[in-house]
Amino acid sequence: MAADPQSLAGKVLRIEQPTTIGQTPPTTALSGIGSGGGLCIDPVDGSLYVADRTPTADRLQRITKNSEVSTVWTWPDKPGVAGCAAMDGTVLVNLINTKLTVAVRLAPSTGAVTGEPDVVRKDTHAHAWALRMSPDGNVWGATVNKTAGDAEKLDDVVFPLFPQGGGFPRNNDDKT
Repeated sequence: MAADPQSLAGKVLRIEQPTTIGQTPPTTALSGIGSGGGLCIDPVDGSLYVADRTPTADRLQRITKNSEVSTVWTWPDKPGVAGCAAMDGTVLVNLINTKLTVAVRLAPSTGAVTGEPDVVRKDTHAHAWALRMSPDGNVWGATVNKTAGDAEKLDDVVFPLFPQGGGFPRNNDDKT
C-alpha cells in the first residue's frame, strides 16, 4: 500500500494551513516509508527527520524546509530504529533491538554525516523507544520493556538520557 500513490499508507503528508473551511488537499512530502520508527524536527533548521524500517534496512531520512529529501543513514543490520530527537547538527536515534541510543552527527554546511554514529546510551534502560527534548535542553527517553520482552528485569520508565546534566550532545567542533 505504501507504493500506491492513491493510498495514504507509508507517507508523510504535508498539510498547508490546517483549517476546517476550504482545506487544501494534503500533498505527499515523502513516500515509501516502512514500519514506524519516529519523527523529529530540528528546531534550528526546521528539517524533519524520519526513522523507519524497511525489508532491506533501517534508515534515517531528512526532509528540509525546501522539501529536499535525502537518506541520512542506513542500518543494513536492522537494529530497530525507533524514536528520534534532533538539534543543531545531531540526530539521536533509539535502536530498540540492540538497546542503544546513537548520535548521528551532521556537517553544519552540508548536512552530510561526519562519521559512524556514536553510541550515547548502552546497557541502561533496555528497550527505549521514544525520545523527546525538554525545554532545558535535556533529552528524555521512554522504554517499551513490557512489550519488547524485558519486563521481568525492567519496568517501563521515562528517563533522562543524560542524567549527569549537560543536555544535548555537542557538535564535534564544540568538544574539548
